[in-house]
Amino acid sequence: MLTLIDKLAGKWMDMRTRQAIKSTHKAKEAEEFTKLEIKDIKFDDGYISIKGVSPAIAIMADHAAQMLQKWEAKNYVQFDMFPRPDRSLRPIRVTVQWANGKLPATRVIEMEQEVERLKHKIEEMSGTQWIPVSEQLPEPSERVIVALSSHYLPPELFYWTHAIWIPKHSRSADDYQYEGDDLEWNEEETEAFWPEGWYEEPIEGDISYRLSDKVYYWAEVTLPAEKEPTE
Repeated sequence: MLTLIDKLAGKWMDMRTRQAIKSTHKAKEAEEFTKLEIKDIKFDDGYISIKGVSPAIAIMADHAAQMLQKWEAKNYVQFDMFPRPDRSLRPIRVTVQWANGKLPATRVIEMEQEVERLKHKIEEMSGTQWIPVSEQLPEPSERVIVALSSHYLPPELFYWTHAIWIPKHSRSADDYQYEGDDLEWNEEETEAFWPEGWYEEPIEGDISYRLSDKVYYWAEVTLPAEKEPTE
């Protein structure tokens, strides 16, 4: 709900805008400045293309091109704009793009396709078959390769490490050292267990650390085939 200050601020901004227009342009010049002449309208594959001529649009285009050049944008820049408080309108996100650039959605699709291509290429080269954790989990305590996503990375990118899957109440803290203070106890509280989850399994060393990043895929650890001895 708008406050009295917001409403007064809106009226003051309206007044200052009218004064600025009157002081910088005569009535006829102001009308010419804001005039828009439509040259052509086309409908193509769900898009509307409008060609028009306007001094105001030309100035706006100059500023947009300068902004793209300043930030050395190859395709586009995005920023948020906030309407006046007295308008009660939601903020908007603006995309300024070179005419021959690619849309943000197009870039996302291309990145997803590239990730899939690289994943398949790696599988072909290494013989690794990635299994989604939503479909199947490895045997408990079996060392596997896992693909994870971190909040420091874009959602479509992963990193990998060696890890083991520990189901609930399957690994006793008495048998294996656990680095943490969140052990789970049985109902009788007579035995403590590792919390359920994924644990990084270092190649060297005997301490496993619980993974905080989300695991999406896993694959069996495959060793290269031994070469036949040559005479």
